[in-house]
Amino acid sequence: MRAFLSILVVGCSGPTESSETTPSSSVDTGTTLALDDWLADTHHRATLHREATGHVAVDIGTPQGPTRFIVDSGASVSVLAEDLAAQLGVSGAPGTLTSVTGLDLEGEPLGTLPVVVLDLGLPGTGVTGILGAPFLAQNHAVIDFGEEVLHHGSEAASDDAGAWLLEQGFDEVTLTVDLIDFLTLEGEVDGAGPLHTVVDTGAPTSVMALSAAEDLGLELEPAKGKAATVGGVVESFVTPTETLALGGLQVAVPQVLVLDLSNINGQLQAAGLPRIDLLVGGDLLLEHEGVLHYDAERMFLRL
Repeated sequence: MRAFLSILVVGCSGPTESSETTPSSSVDTGTTLALDDWLADTHHRATLHREATGHVAVDIGTPQGPTRFIVDSGASVSVLAEDLAAQLGVSGAPGTLTSVTGLDLEGEPLGTLPVVVLDLGLPGTGVTGILGAPFLAQNHAVIDFGEEVLHHGSEAASDDAGAWLLEQGFDEVTLTVDLIDFLTLEGEVDGAGPLHTVVDTGAPTSVMALSAAEDLGLELEPAKGKAATVGGVVESFVTPTETLALGGLQVAVPQVLVLDLSNINGQLQAAGLPRIDLLVGGDLLLEHEGVLHYDAERMFLRL
């Protein structure tokens, strides 16, 4: 049985005066239309919805009616909120692995979905679950933040989709899918590192671990309020930066949110996995029209 690990940030004030991110205005290409061309024979498509919390979510059908699940590449298993689990008659103690049937993703049946039951801390949002990293990896996900589409299927995604993205001016970063299906890479902040980095679509904002910031001797300033995560409420800081290096790509980032990730990192290290130093969140993926290609183990960004 695999423990549930997630750094899902469910509430915090952003690291900048305005936490809104907008896609690049210099681009007007039909990214998803072309990706559909490459993936139509193997994949279904589902619309990504931007929630008020900053998360991206998809429409899920249940026997009790429609709901939404967050798409979270930083969750080691999919999740049902406690209320939805009770409505569906799903048994199992909170935090233990169980399964659910009868769900669909925009009409496509999800079969038997392994889940844990958990209090997500998102009351009043309409979000009642998480599609985690194993679902995304096993369903050969291609997640397109520029066109806000999740492509998923039962067969491997075409490598030609990645080649087409490069032709359209995207840059690529090589990723590694680790033992719990997290998308990982090596990063740096202003030339300092290396930092073990995870691409986390469940984090609306990119985050540096407090332990990593302290190891690098970075300047820390208190952020506005605290951050609520699945692991609890933690103190939040910001550190001024100029660039993040992601697998060799230089991405301009004026400052980064810093959180105490000791809870999640303690679980990772107990499982023999490296601690997380840096999370690439939805803000960066949205701004640079990110595309995550699980089968190719690539991230594509338009810089």
